[in-house]
Amino acid sequence: MALGLRSMIMLAITIIVFGIVFVNLMNIANKVADNNMDVNNIENYKELEDLTLSQLATYGNISMKILDVFKTKKIIGNMGLKKCKENESFIIIKLRIKNNGDLPYQISNMDFVLEDKNNNTYESEIDVLDIPNAITLTAIPPHRKLEGYLIFRIPDNLDTVWLCYQTSELNINYKKVLRWKINLNEVKDIDEFSVIK
Repeated sequence: MALGLRSMIMLAITIIVFGIVFVNLMNIANKVADNNMDVNNIENYKELEDLTLSQLATYGNISMKILDVFKTKKIIGNMGLKKCKENESFIIIKLRIKNNGDLPYQISNMDFVLEDKNNNTYESEIDVLDIPNAITLTAIPPHRKLEGYLIFRIPDNLDTVWLCYQTSELNINYKKVLRWKINLNEVKDIDEFSVIK
């Protein structure tokens, strides 16, 4: 008799666990279906905020501003000289990010991309740890600011790019993209970029 009661309790627990798993799988399937909608019609779920080069962008407790932009073929870091190919240039963007909130704000150079008018994207250089003040994965403390450099490698034939930052949202169907327009013909062209002290 005790074995029968124990079996019934185990069966009831198993049914409850399977029910919970089933509900969670249904929620995941709905999110995947929503994500597929995003891929097929992403522009309906993305809010773009187009900004001029000197314009301050605010998003929640965060504000961002481009302070300067340089173009060069050579970067000198603590580990030596980095050069571009003949038909490429480095774009160096000095950015100020301020956290006006009460919690740390995590940000990375990988949160930013350059985009050209043909929707080609250029990710930030990841080999920049030897460049002082290069923005890498970091947390900005509450009520503090971070000033640093984003570094990109792009083809020389571009005349306009947009620096894009995609905000993070809890709602998987919505993203806000901050985009600063950069006219490369107006960017300072320097022989080499070095922030070695």
